[in-house]
Amino acid sequence: EDAREDQKLPRTSFQQHGVARALRLISDNGGAIVADEVGLGKTFIAGEILQLYQERRQRVLLICPAALRDSIWKKFLTRFQLFVECLSFEELANDIQLRDARRPHADQEKLQRPLDEYQLVVVDEAHNYRNPDAPTRAAVLRTLLFGRRRDLLLLTATPVNNSLWDLYYLLAYFIKQDAAFADQGITSLKQRFADAQAEHPDDLRPDVLFEILDAVTVRRTRNFVKKYYPNDRIPGPDGTEIVIRFPRPHVRKVGDYDLETTLPGFLADFEQALMPENGEPELTMARYSPSRYLRAAPDEGREAALVGLLRSGLLKRLESSSHAFAKTAGKMAQNHETFLQGLDGGYVLTAQGIDEWQETD
Repeated sequence: EDAREDQKLPRTSFQQHGVARALRLISDNGGAIVADEVGLGKTFIAGEILQLYQERRQRVLLICPAALRDSIWKKFLTRFQLFVECLSFEELANDIQLRDARRPHADQEKLQRPLDEYQLVVVDEAHNYRNPDAPTRAAVLRTLLFGRRRDLLLLTATPVNNSLWDLYYLLAYFIKQDAAFADQGITSLKQRFADAQAEHPDDLRPDVLFEILDAVTVRRTRNFVKKYYPNDRIPGPDGTEIVIRFPRPHVRKVGDYDLETTLPGFLADFEQALMPENGEPELTMARYSPSRYLRAAPDEGREAALVGLLRSGLLKRLESSSHAFAKTAGKMAQNHETFLQGLDGGYVLTAQGIDEWQETD
C-alpha cells in the first residue's frame, strides 16, 4: 500500500507514507489530521487522497480560506485534473442547506449536491474551526458532518494554538465517542485532555497524549524527514529526479542606512504616537482597553498587557519593513472602522466577529 505507483501526482516517499497512514487512520476512526510541518507538502498528501476518492467515484468537498482557494487550490486541482468541489469557509457558511437558527440569512446555493452525497470532507487550515462555539465555522461543519458517516481529513500545521483544547475540539469532529480509546486505557478522551491541560508544560510527559495522537494524526517535522528519509527524491523543475534538500538560510549584510537622514523627524513622531517617554501616547488603543473609561473600579491588568503586545508588534513590523508596518497599521485601522460601524448599528463586535465580517468574499 505504501509503495503504490501513481504517476499523476509527484510525491516523495515520506509523502506516500503519509498518504497510506492517513487513509488507515480514516478507515479506523472516520477521520485524520495531517499536521506535517510547513513546507512538507500537505497539499500533495491531500491531493493523492482526493484522487483516490475520485477514482472510486465518491464525491469530495474541499473547504479552505478564500485566499487559498484562489491562489493555491484552484491551480492545483486544475493541474492534476482533480474534479473536486472547492468552497471557501464563508461560501459554506452561507449555503442554504446548512442554515440554522443562528444563521437565518444563509440562503445561497453554494453546494452543488445534496449533503448526503459527499463521502469525504477535506478542511485546509483546519485550526480555523477550533472554536466549538463559532456559529459560522464549528456549527456549520458539525451540521455538514451530521447523520451518516462521512470521512474527514483536516489539514493544519498548527493544531494547537492557544491550548490543548484546540486539538480536542478538532478531534471531536470525527471522534464521536468519549470512550473511543478505552481499549488503550483511555476511558475518557475529554478527561485525558483535561489532565494534560492541567499539567505545567515542562512537566507534561509525551506518553500522556501519545496513544491519542498516534491514532489520529500524521505529523512529521523537517528534522524527522532529514533523519529517516535522507535520500528521498522528487522530480525537479525539468522532470529529472533530484535528492530533496531543505534550503538553509544565510544572512547577508547588504549595507547600513540612516533612517533619520531619509525621513527627518520620523522616529520622534513615531515614538510620540506609540509610546512617549513622558505623557500619553497619541495612539490610545482605546478599543483594546475599555476599562480605562469606566467611571469606577477600572480593571486594566490584562488590557494593559494586550495593549503592550500590540504596541511592540507595531514596533516589530517597523523593524521588519515599511511595507509590513503599513499593512499592519492599515489592517488595524480597517478593524477600527468595522468596530465603529458595529457601534453605530447598536452592536459591540468581538474580534472573531470582525474577522468573519471582513473575511467574507
